[in-house]
Amino acid sequence: MSKLVIGILALQGAFNAHINKINSLGIKNIDIILVKNKVDLRNINSIILPGGESTSIFSLLKKHNLLYELTSKLSLPNFPILATCAGLILLSKFKILRIAIKRNGYGGQMQSMVKKIYLNISTYDGHFMQGYFIRAPIIKKIFDENIKVLAHSNGFPVLLKKNNIIASTFHPELACSDAIHRMFINLLPKD
Repeated sequence: MSKLVIGILALQGAFNAHINKINSLGIKNIDIILVKNKVDLRNINSIILPGGESTSIFSLLKKHNLLYELTSKLSLPNFPILATCAGLILLSKFKILRIAIKRNGYGGQMQSMVKKIYLNISTYDGHFMQGYFIRAPIIKKIFDENIKVLAHSNGFPVLLKKNNIIASTFHPELACSDAIHRMFINLLPKD
């Protein structure tokens, strides 16, 4: 079986927790590359867009001339993507996910919270996990009928799936549960 290469965008934000979560799954045929330049981006067959500060990440993408290459990669059919918090904001900004969002929808850093989230995923029916909402966006509207809502909180969608994309407004990498990262791994190409 050939190695699967997960890229984690590592210009700014909470990328180390994603490394730890993927490594904790104990899957042998996976390599992780921290994506910081065009060469890194070319060598991956899936990506995690972590949380952080979306405006800073966007500015750094422009500064490092990664904007075009990243959006081209994200637009590839069947290219697996896991986006959390600021990563979801980027997918909205790049029009990869057709959604309307409100940045810092629950408030600033002082309003950060942990909430119990019920996952509406067939493999995890009845499964609850902690949702860490840190300056999290709110999804106000979904414009694409192919986007499935896999979890809600306070009446708002907080976990989405569209084909090869999983996106959350919260930080699943901080939770004890590995359900969302396992779901992402299941999107990776199989030999």
